[in-house]
Amino acid sequence: MLTTFVAKTDSSCVIDGKVYPDLPLLMTNDGILEVQSDYLRELTVMRGLSPASVNEMSKYLRTHVHIMDAGGLSWEQTNEVALRRWRNEQAGENPSNARRGYLNQQLAVIYHFLIWAEKKGRIQGVVGPLSPADQSTFLVPVEIARWHSDGTPAHFKLPLLYRTVGESDRRNATAGQVDELFVALANEQNPYLAERNSLIGRFAENTLMRRHEIAALLASQLPSLGAAKAACSSGEELTISLHITKGMKARETIVDPQLVIDTWTFIEANRAEMLQRRSLPDRSDLPIFLSWRTGGKIHADALTNLFSSKQKQAGVKRASLHNLRSKGATDRVESLIDMYEQTGAPLPDEETLLLQAQELLGHASIATTRTYIRREKKRRADRKRAEHKELTDRSERLRQLDREIAIRQAELARLAKESEVRTRVRD
Repeated sequence: MLTTFVAKTDSSCVIDGKVYPDLPLLMTNDGILEVQSDYLRELTVMRGLSPASVNEMSKYLRTHVHIMDAGGLSWEQTNEVALRRWRNEQAGENPSNARRGYLNQQLAVIYHFLIWAEKKGRIQGVVGPLSPADQSTFLVPVEIARWHSDGTPAHFKLPLLYRTVGESDRRNATAGQVDELFVALANEQNPYLAERNSLIGRFAENTLMRRHEIAALLASQLPSLGAAKAACSSGEELTISLHITKGMKARETIVDPQLVIDTWTFIEANRAEMLQRRSLPDRSDLPIFLSWRTGGKIHADALTNLFSSKQKQAGVKRASLHNLRSKGATDRVESLIDMYEQTGAPLPDEETLLLQAQELLGHASIATTRTYIRREKKRRADRKRAEHKELTDRSERLRQLDREIAIRQAELARLAKESEVRTRVRD
């Protein structure tokens, strides 16, 4: 059996003048697996993924090599049958959503590595098609769900991935779980980290900003402290202009004035003290939320890992940074529909409501917005059905009680009459 292991570079690894320690390399006893190691290097150097994420991917690529070796094949001979057999063995019968998700994560890394290797010409005829005109047969077929205008794939459908199933209301944490998460976020002896972590969570929930948008947010993008205080008094809405967004499309998002005030307080106190302690200048290009360890920009992957750790610490689920953003989006859609119901105005047609919600949520794709609208409508329909059932059950219980009272009254009347007859007989 082939022996593989993950090695890491040291400080002597320099690429384009930059030192890359801890860059993972996939090795065997015979030497380095060059294609996998080149892929991991590109993820780190060219795509900017964090070392922790790339290290995790290296473990999945190592698993991939073992899967094929167990069948007496090299990784270049990857086929769908071997991957499916491995997936089914690992899943067992009736795998949980968590198990399905973990296997999907590993398979997705393997698929994307193979697609990269095929594009780079490191393998041929293994995975595809990668162009609309290609009608060849591949060992690992994939379906292209959407193409770019230049004929390159924009989105893949990976056939071996499980569909995870669950209740729609399980997508988000409850209010109580969110409260427990924020307690864990603030549970830091370091006041800078306690305040920074809490503010990051509040930005995700309140402004619906994505993790990379929060990581790149500058003080110059915030409304002024004076404008925020005035908005608190007047009830006026404030917005933040975002430039480093999904698809690099500029957009604006609504922000709570109190969150702006608290962020300026953080900038002028704990953040300023942290920079002063490290003798670092407060440059205008420095993001608001900085790494305590380096004093520099915090990576978006580090935010994901932070909230994953805090979820475990709080003992809650579905309260990741993405879940907070999703909960905030759900709350906004709920408020939009509430506005119509409270005023007695009828809901607009589907497309009008979608456009209003899309603008409110800042979604580039209306398909994403439609998911939130349908989820909220389903939740309200379920609630109405539950309320109707409760009223029906209550009415049925009252009717049953009325029947029991009538029966008992008739019984009492009968007993009273029998007693009266017995009295007359004795007399």
